[in-house]
Amino acid sequence: MNIEISPKEYEKKMNWEDGMLYCSLLVIDGVDDWRMPTLEELMEFFTSKHDEKVWVYWSSDAVNGGAWGQSFKLYGQPRQHQLKSDAKYMVRPVRDL
Repeated sequence: MNIEISPKEYEKKMNWEDGMLYCSLLVIDGVDDWRMPTLEELMEFFTSKHDEKVWVYWSSDAVNGGAWGQSFKLYGQPRQHQLKSDAKYMVRPVRDL
């Protein structure tokens, strides 16, 4: 996949709809074509997190009143989760190159 991942300092914890809106409105150094990553893209660029916490990130893949998310942690395998859209999780915008 040929994508650019937003800088880490732009990570935010929010519900799915706010996350989708945040990504679509984000402008970094004049670039405004950011979006929420697909579940497949999350798996590709987050194979582990380098801290002790478990982080869950939203994907753009909607399902049954919610969306798929991906959890990552230092020791353990990434897991996919079906999440309720009003819960708050991390958002990491990407853009196509």
